[in-house]
Amino acid sequence: MDVVCCAPVRAHNALLRAIGLLFSARETSAHGLPGLTILRPLVLPFENRFSFLRRLNHLILFDCLQREIRRRAAIPEALLTNSPFFAPVFSCLPARLRAYDIMDEMTRSASAPRNATELERLVVAQCDLVTAGTLSVSRLKSSQYAGVVDGVRYVPCGVDMGHFASTRPSVPPPPDIARLPKPVVGFFGAINERVDPEVLDTLAREMPGASIALIGPVYQRFPALGSRPNVHFLGLKPYSDLPRYLAAFDCAIIPYRLTEGIEFVQPVKVLEYLAGGKPVVSTNIPDIAELYRSTVRIGKDPADFAAKVREAIAEGPARAAEYRLAASGRGWEEMAREFAGLLRDAAARRQARPVGVTHLLHGVHFGGAEGVVINLCRAHHPERCGASILCLGNGKIVQDRIHAANIPAAVLEMRGKADLAVVFPVIARLRAWKTGVIHTHSSRTNLVGRLVSRLAGIPVVTTVHTAVERDINDFGRSNRLNAWIERRTQRWSAMLLTVSAHNRREIVRTGMPEDRVVHVPNGVPLMFSRPSAGELDAARREFPALGAGGPIVGMLASMRPRKGPEVLLRAFPAIAREFPGARLLMVGSGEFVESTDYLETLKSLAVSLGIPEQVVFTGHRDDTTLMLALMDTVVLPSLFGEGLPLVILEAMALAKPVVASRTEGNDEAVRDGVNGLLAPAGDDAALSEAILSLLRDPARARSMGEEGRRIAEMEYDIAIMARRYEAAYSRVTERDELRITNYE
Repeated sequence: MDVVCCAPVRAHNALLRAIGLLFSARETSAHGLPGLTILRPLVLPFENRFSFLRRLNHLILFDCLQREIRRRAAIPEALLTNSPFFAPVFSCLPARLRAYDIMDEMTRSASAPRNATELERLVVAQCDLVTAGTLSVSRLKSSQYAGVVDGVRYVPCGVDMGHFASTRPSVPPPPDIARLPKPVVGFFGAINERVDPEVLDTLAREMPGASIALIGPVYQRFPALGSRPNVHFLGLKPYSDLPRYLAAFDCAIIPYRLTEGIEFVQPVKVLEYLAGGKPVVSTNIPDIAELYRSTVRIGKDPADFAAKVREAIAEGPARAAEYRLAASGRGWEEMAREFAGLLRDAAARRQARPVGVTHLLHGVHFGGAEGVVINLCRAHHPERCGASILCLGNGKIVQDRIHAANIPAAVLEMRGKADLAVVFPVIARLRAWKTGVIHTHSSRTNLVGRLVSRLAGIPVVTTVHTAVERDINDFGRSNRLNAWIERRTQRWSAMLLTVSAHNRREIVRTGMPEDRVVHVPNGVPLMFSRPSAGELDAARREFPALGAGGPIVGMLASMRPRKGPEVLLRAFPAIAREFPGARLLMVGSGEFVESTDYLETLKSLAVSLGIPEQVVFTGHRDDTTLMLALMDTVVLPSLFGEGLPLVILEAMALAKPVVASRTEGNDEAVRDGVNGLLAPAGDDAALSEAILSLLRDPARARSMGEEGRRIAEMEYDIAIMARRYEAAYSRVTERDELRITNYE
């Protein structure tokens, strides 16, 4: 597997090494193995103290990883990290598989940022594989993140068995340890705040004839140790020389203080000591006590520790072979094979999962796109597609509909139209949801989704419900800027799906490759409970103005000027003159129009036309099926800017005849004279005549409604639409289970 591991180096940790990293931050594996790349970018200290340094470090890491991706001209199969503190960068970088190896309980360290646990939770949620190097940490994190990740795998560290078992007592020890009086009690490792000075002091006092040899760098954080002539600090030694020093030990020790956090430690030196055949004494570190109870002696306090050391020295080399055997099963090769197996298993699980699709919605107003997305999420086959919704605004109607449909969802609000900083929390959320495809539905979500795709490598699919330049809610307000942005960024979408053939032709004409523009008509649920007679009677009682028996002409839409409600109002007086008992039912809110109270404008127009008693305005309704069932004729007099209106398809599903304007989208669903009638857009006289022709001939109207139901069953079933969308997701994620073609 192609694995990229990012392990940053802080400038103050190793100055000479850091200077070298300025010139080359990329390494291959130590043995030149193919498939492993280690990136060690130089980052700056004190990032928790200064926010600008934290941002600068994020940029350094992001640039380093992006350069590696550009170098290989492909995203890595797996991205591995062992630090949770660079979560924002880890979120942005593309990879097919993400893994987090928890080498220590870093969230409790003194250098951890204040939001360390939050950052780690974010990384854990994004990963396909989470491992831990100690038993205690694996148990802690499995419990801590029980609802976030499916278990934390324990992968114990290894030991270079051949290296530490290679030297025998017959080999002369280094001079500085050879001249020390016997017996020698030895330790190698960092001599810092973890080492307990009380244990060392007690050991030196209880065993004055023994030499206590401490090998390793001494840090300033190491507490002062009283003057003991038999305690010897031998300094830092090369790794290659450690077996010779180990051979000189009569007993090896791990004198760690039992402070908070030490319970999560499992020192590699335990295996190194055992590989050298040496008896080991440790303080009561939980992992050591549990895993090595038969080979490592545990000192419960400083005096007991000294007693166990004397016991180990008295033992001599009698159990050396037993100790080597205890370490022999945990070589680095075994650990590497175990880790590689876990990565392969995680990749197989990810491939077997349904495609994770997140629909990005504006979320402020409820319109046709929102209705399509909710229907689509409910129609997907759970074994092929796992759908969720992420809204950039918090509209109550939208949220109520999503929650009623029981669809996984969240809101990340944009502070304004230009708030592109929302891209980063969106990426983090998508990673946590294991999103494989972003699906966008409007000019705003198209831009955000495409920026996310460019940064994070998640493919984006865009549904064109309405051409952006014609998606105008309020006359007098231009959409030119959005249209310009759309033209410049539409190629960033892996695929464009158009709900109408007209929109597909228009997009292809702009130069978009034909194979990336696919016509997939909208669909609606055909299996639903039709309103009963009792429910219809109750609705009529709710709106007494509908009368008892006259025909009901209805319009259901998000009321805005381009939908043409004013044209229908102007057409209705002629209908009312011929059918005095006729009523006009106008269902929908005017929330899309922000410059005025558009419903009040329409009501004022009804008054000026002399038909206020014959027109019923309901505002927004959740029971749209019931409202459509009340109507004898469903009308959609759009002026322009339609894709494939859901209301027409819903009317067809209810076997209602439709009268619509002859404009893009409408004329694809309404076949003139077959399942409805078409009238020129904006022509109220022609519209009234079309409606009257159906009211005069109920048998013809009924026949058209039945034909509309038949067409809906054949062409506009939501199950058909969902299957075609699943094929699109399969294609952009390079899964070949399904094949998508243009609707004909």
